[in-house]
Amino acid sequence: MNEETQNAPGVTAEGVSRKGWVKKFSLLNNGNPWVCQDVFEWLWRNSDRFVPHNAKWYLCKIEREKAPWHHVQYDQSRIAVDAATIGAMYFSILGFEQEPLPATDPRNLNIVRHGHWHLDFDAQQEDITPALLDLRKLLFELLPSYGVNPNVVPVYYSGGKGFHATVFNTILGTQDGSNILPHIYKEMAAEFGKKLKTLDQGIYKTGLGQLYRIPNISRKLKGGVHKIPLQLSEVQEGGLTLEEIKTKAMKPRLIDLPAVPKSEVKQ
Repeated sequence: MNEETQNAPGVTAEGVSRKGWVKKFSLLNNGNPWVCQDVFEWLWRNSDRFVPHNAKWYLCKIEREKAPWHHVQYDQSRIAVDAATIGAMYFSILGFEQEPLPATDPRNLNIVRHGHWHLDFDAQQEDITPALLDLRKLLFELLPSYGVNPNVVPVYYSGGKGFHATVFNTILGTQDGSNILPHIYKEMAAEFGKKLKTLDQGIYKTGLGQLYRIPNISRKLKGGVHKIPLQLSEVQEGGLTLEEIKTKAMKPRLIDLPAVPKSEVKQ
């Protein structure tokens, strides 16, 4: 089996056969080539790694910079469906218990958020080595010092000038959600940021929150590059070179992601 598609179609954890996926995809996509069949299935299967399934609303946006943010009722199919139908490229890093109000409405502060702790390492320069070094420090030093096994942390090349990592809410004990979840994650990022200089601490916002790139969707306005998942061994010292990572990002990479654990995972 090609390692780029190691969890490609078959019978999924939800018990949906390939025939079922194909039917759903053909009905939704209607020949619009935003995503291919395999990417559609991968996004559907892994949606809880992006936004937890107990969220009821999320936001998405297409690639165009000034495009509107879509308020969408969330379920496990939504990210895949929105990518296939409207060309969604970005998702909100936190989901919502109810439909969010306009960004400036103070009542948004009372809405319960659901989400994982997404970390964005941005080198802000062409040489993204500093971001990779900080990602390694997170995975192999800081998280283990808190008893978190790095094997349950998905990591990605952002498709630009850095890397992303996700610490699942069940590991952190935040799976029930909170209206102050952005503040909780912001404080955590501030503490970790003392040792991780490329960690972007500005993504933990109230209001409508922050959008994040959907993995394995081609960024047409930026040369067709993708945000792709990486294996832990590929980002450790002696793993893939930056050029090898960037080469892999020229096409979708449908490898397995760590599952969201049901409870706290220790080493």
